[in-house]
Amino acid sequence: MSRSSTSPPSAMSSRLVYLQSCSQIAAAFAADGFKYAKSGPHLTKHSSRFLFRIAFQSSQDHMAGAHSVLLMHANVWSHTLRAWRVAQTRAHRQDGHVAGGMAHLLDRKLSRIEWKLADPANRNQSVRDAVRFIRSRMLVYFAQFEDPESSRQKAMHFRGKCFRYCLVGRIRRLLWRQSRRPSHRHSVLDGTAGRSRRR
Repeated sequence: MSRSSTSPPSAMSSRLVYLQSCSQIAAAFAADGFKYAKSGPHLTKHSSRFLFRIAFQSSQDHMAGAHSVLLMHANVWSHTLRAWRVAQTRAHRQDGHVAGGMAHLLDRKLSRIEWKLADPANRNQSVRDAVRFIRSRMLVYFAQFEDPESSRQKAMHFRGKCFRYCLVGRIRRLLWRQSRRPSHRHSVLDGTAGRSRRR
């Protein structure tokens, strides 16, 4: 699809539209304990075992007043897992990433999901829809890590394309086993947890 190379003279810059929309979305989750960082930008929340992160991403093809798109990512991190990986002599990775990916991977019915922000007439609606998506998909996913035992059966039906190897109970069992077997140097936790798989 072709677009004019010039933007409407009165249009707000796509960068400003994007950042303002991210701030509006973030404000809706302040009461839930999420902290907003303009660098990124992203939202984070700490639990007793995990760090939950919602990252915002803009399209590379922006044009003020014509094209401005928001994409989101949901990720789970663990300081315990990072410390274990760092302690291994041949770990494939040394970060604390447990699970995550782009937002549409939380729902196998979606091939891609984005929120269009360029049109000021529809922008608030897009922001509200993004907030609803976070509450109905991302926070529900994060909640499985908070209480894995009670949500184990639910998680079996909540798999996404890149989340299917990241069921909470399985991860916790693996972490426990590794703490009991310090001489074991290789595990799926080294590199496969959270890796995207495409069909």
